[in-house]
Amino acid sequence: MVTSEVFPFVKSGGLADVTGSLSRVLSSRGNDVRIVMPLYGSMSIKGFTVAVSALKVQTGFGEEGCSVLETTLPESEIPVYLIKHDSFFTKREGLYGSKEEPFFADNAKRFGFFCRSAVALLEALRLSVDVVHAHDWQAALSPVYIQADWTAERGKRPASVLTIHNIAYQGEFSPHSIHYLGLSPSWFRETRNTAGDTVGDTSLRCINFLRTGILHADMITTVSPTYAEEIRTQALGAGLDSLLSQRAKDLKGVLNGIDYEVWNPETDPALPSPFSEKDLGGKAEAKRELRRRIGLKPAELKGREDDTETELPLIGMVTRLAEQKGFPELLTGEQAALPRLLSRRNAEFVILGTGNPDYERRLKELASSYENLKVIIGFSEEMAHLIEGASDFFLMPSRYEPCGLNQMYSLRYGTLPIVHRTGGLKDTVEPYDPLTGGGTGFLFDRMDPDEIVNTVTGAIMVYREKPEHIRRMRIRAMEKRFSWDSSAEQYEAIYDEAANRKRIPQS
Repeated sequence: MVTSEVFPFVKSGGLADVTGSLSRVLSSRGNDVRIVMPLYGSMSIKGFTVAVSALKVQTGFGEEGCSVLETTLPESEIPVYLIKHDSFFTKREGLYGSKEEPFFADNAKRFGFFCRSAVALLEALRLSVDVVHAHDWQAALSPVYIQADWTAERGKRPASVLTIHNIAYQGEFSPHSIHYLGLSPSWFRETRNTAGDTVGDTSLRCINFLRTGILHADMITTVSPTYAEEIRTQALGAGLDSLLSQRAKDLKGVLNGIDYEVWNPETDPALPSPFSEKDLGGKAEAKRELRRRIGLKPAELKGREDDTETELPLIGMVTRLAEQKGFPELLTGEQAALPRLLSRRNAEFVILGTGNPDYERRLKELASSYENLKVIIGFSEEMAHLIEGASDFFLMPSRYEPCGLNQMYSLRYGTLPIVHRTGGLKDTVEPYDPLTGGGTGFLFDRMDPDEIVNTVTGAIMVYREKPEHIRRMRIRAMEKRFSWDSSAEQYEAIYDEAANRKRIPQS
C-alpha cells in the first residue's frame, strides 16, 4: 500500500480510514501487507525503529536521500514504513498545505519524491512484491516509477493498482515540475495500451499526477460501483472521463466497508448507554445527552408551524464544509435550503465540521438566529460518534459522493440518512417505501434547494405521523452490513487480474 494517510497515524479524511481498515482485513485473510507513507511532523515516532538509514532516490537533478522508519499498524502485525524527509515532510506543518499556504507550492516535488522512494524501498529491503496498490493522486506516480525504474536484474516487476478515492483532487502542477520528477514528457501525455494503441492527452498543458497514474496503472479502482460509472461521464469525470472510458475494462468499482468494531452502538464509549436493533432505548438516551451537551432547549422555541407535542426530530451532519457536500444549496441565495428548514421550527439540527470560511461564518450567523440549530466548528471523533448515535436523521446532500462513510455509520446507529441519489450513497441507502415502511433512508434525485427541503420535510412528516415506519427502518438499517471482508475479496480478485494484464512499459 502506497498512501499519504493511514489512521490512526494521520488523517484528513476518509482515505486514512480506508487504507488502515482494508490493510487489516487483507492481512487477516492471509495476505502479506506492507504500508508505505510519509513521516509527517505531527506524528510521534516513539517506538519506531530504523528500517533504512540512508535511502538513495533518483530525481531529475541526481540522487536525493532520506531515511525510512518502521513501525506496525496498531492492532495488527502489518509493517508500516515511513519516509523521513525533513524538508518535505518531517519538519513541516500540515499534510498538503497549511493555514498560511493551503496547498504547498512544492507538492509535485514532495509527492513525486514520495512515490519514487516507495519504489526504491522495495529494492533496499529486498522485498518481492506481487502488487503495489497506490491511493489517490499523492501516490499515483508509483505505477509510473515501477515501469520507469524497474530493471530485469530486480526480478519480476510488481503489478500496479491505482484507487481513485475522489476524482476532483488530481494533483495538477506546472510542466516545469517534470525536471525534478526525472520523467520524460511522454510519460505524462501518452501511453500505449495492450493493443498498441496510443491513448491519453497528447498535449502537456500541466503535469497531472492522477491522470498519469490512470494512464500507466495495470488496474484502476474506485470506491463504489455507481461512482465507477459516474466518472466516465462528462458531468462527473472532472476532465478524465474520456481516458477512463478508454480504460473501462480495467476500471472496477469496489464499495468501501466500515469498521464495525469502531462503529458499534453496543460498545461505543462515546455513547452514554449502549443500544442495538433489539433494544433502542439507549438511542433516546444518547439524544438527551447530546441535546444537553450542546444546549438545545426546545421548550424555548417559538413560532412553530404547529402546536404538536411530538418530540422534535434531531437531524445531524458531520461533514467537511465544502461545495461537494451541498453547502451552496444549503446556504447560498434566497432559496437556500437550511434557513427555510430552520424557519419551520419542526426539527432540530446539529452540524459538526470545518472547511470553507464563508460557510463557517454563515452557519454561525444562522445559529445565532435560530435556537433549533447548533454548530460546532472543528472536529471531534467523540462528538462525531455521539451525533451519529443521537440523531434521528443524518443529512448528507452531497453533489457527488464517491463512496461516503457517514451514511454507513448512520445506518449502523439507526440514524436514517437523507441523501442525494449519487455515487456510494445510491449504492448503500435503500429508499423509503411509504406503503410498507421498507427502506433505510430518504433519497432525492435533483440537486437543488427545493429537493432538499421537500425530502427533509417528507422525512419529518413520516417521523411524526408514522413512527412505526421509522422504527422499522431503524431496525432494518442497523441490520445492514458493509463488510471489509467483501471488499477485500474483490480486491484480491483485482490483484490477480492486475498481475495478468501488466501494461506495456513506456520506451
